[in-house]
Amino acid sequence: MQQKPNFYLTRFVTVKDKYGLPYTGLILYYMMAYSLRYRFVQFARIIGELLQGRFSMNYSVNSMLAYVYRQLNNFEGECKALMRIVPANCHDIDLLFRASESAAFSGDVDSLVRLRDIAAQESAAIHFHIKGLLAFVKGEANYAVHFQEAVRSFLDPESIDSSDASGKSVSILLQKAYKSGRPLPEFVRAASNIRELSIIDELLKVDGPSHLPPLLSDALDGTAITDSGLTNPIVLISCSTGYLRVFADYYIRTFRRKNLNIVHFHVLADDMEATRNYLEALKNRHSNVGYSIEALSGNSQTYITLSRFLICRDLMKHYNSDVLISDIDLCVYFNLGSIGRELRTQGCDFGLFALGYRVPWGKFSIGFSYFRVANHASDVYLDVLSRYLVWLYSNGGFFSMDMVGGMMAHEYMLARGHDFKVLNLSGFADLMQMHTKIPKKLQRGKIEVKFGNGAPQ
Repeated sequence: MQQKPNFYLTRFVTVKDKYGLPYTGLILYYMMAYSLRYRFVQFARIIGELLQGRFSMNYSVNSMLAYVYRQLNNFEGECKALMRIVPANCHDIDLLFRASESAAFSGDVDSLVRLRDIAAQESAAIHFHIKGLLAFVKGEANYAVHFQEAVRSFLDPESIDSSDASGKSVSILLQKAYKSGRPLPEFVRAASNIRELSIIDELLKVDGPSHLPPLLSDALDGTAITDSGLTNPIVLISCSTGYLRVFADYYIRTFRRKNLNIVHFHVLADDMEATRNYLEALKNRHSNVGYSIEALSGNSQTYITLSRFLICRDLMKHYNSDVLISDIDLCVYFNLGSIGRELRTQGCDFGLFALGYRVPWGKFSIGFSYFRVANHASDVYLDVLSRYLVWLYSNGGFFSMDMVGGMMAHEYMLARGHDFKVLNLSGFADLMQMHTKIPKKLQRGKIEVKFGNGAPQ
C-alpha cells in the first residue's frame, strides 16, 4: 500500500528537478500549462507573469510564457521572454528559431542582430535563416537567398561554398530528405517555402495544369441554391472532415446574423460517402450551402489550406460571383456586402488582410481574402498564387506555404509592374477577435482534431 504514494512522490521530485522549480512554483507552472491547454489563455498569462517575476531566468517558465504570449499575438512579450533564456541556452537551435521569429514579428532588429551573431557560432543553417529574417525586416531584396542557404546548409553542409544557388537544387535536397525520412526542424521547413521570384517567371512559361478535382464538377452540378439573387459574393472554405464537424454549424449560424450569401465548403476527405452524407444533412439544416469534396488520399494535411486557392477561379465561374475566402474556425460578425461595395467604390481589384508583420509568413492573413469575378488583376494573382503553391507543394513546401505564397504573389505582381489595387480587409474584421470569441468547447475540439491526427507538416 506504500508503493503507490512513494511512486508519485518520486515522480514529483523528478519533475521538480527537471523544471528547476520549488514545489509551489511547480504547482503554479502546471496550472499555467493546463490553463493554456483548456484555452484560459489570459489566466495562463497572469500565472506565467507571476512565475516570471519570481523565477526570471527559468527556462521552463519563460518558454511556456512565450507560448502564452504567442496565443495572444503579443510578439514583443514573447521575444522578451525568450531572450531572457537565450544566453544560457545558445546551443538550443529550436530556441534560437523561436526567439528570432518572435523578434522579426515584433520588428526587434537589435534582438535579431544579437541572435544572428550567436547563431554564427552554433549552426550555419540557423545563422542563414536569421540572416534571411533580418534582411526581410530591413526590406532587403535578397532575403530569399539567405533562406535557401539555410535549407542547403542544413541538408548538405558541403554545398555552402558551392556556386549552385538555384531553387532547383534546394528542391532536390528536400526530395531526398523526404525519401530518406529525415526529420527537418521547423526553421528549415519555414525557410523551404521561400524562393526567388525568378521561379514564378519560369512557372508562367508553361500551361497551368487544371486544378479541378475529379469529383468537384459532380458535386457542383448537384449544388442547390435557394435564392440565386443572394449569391454575390460567395464564401469559400476548405477544411478537413474533422474541422467541418467541429465548426460548420457554428460558422453558418454566426455568419447568418448579418449575411445570406452562399457558404461553399470544399472538404478534403478520406471517407467520401460519409462526408457527402454529412454535407447533405448540413444543407438540409441551413439555406444557401454549397459543397465539393476532394479525396485527401495521397495529400498531406497541409494541402487542405492550399486547395481553396486552387479551385477559387473555377468556383467564381460556376457561381458567376465574387469570392471571399475564409477560414472555418471564426466567430463571424462582419457584413460581407460592405466589403464588396467598398472594393468597387475604391476601384480595388481584390482584397487582402494585411497583418503588417515583418516576416514572410506574417505579411498577409491569406485565409481571409476577397477576389472579384471577371477581374484581370484577381485572375493574375490567383494564377500566380496557385502555380506557386502547386510547384512548392510538389517540391518541398511545408505548413504556412499559403501565407508565404500570398506574400510572394503580391510581391511578384509589384516587381513585374502589374497594374492593380488592393483593399486592406483589416478594416472590416478583427481576425484575432473572431478567433478568440470561438467557444472554448470548439477551441478544444480544434486542438483534438488538429493534434489528434497529427499536426500539419
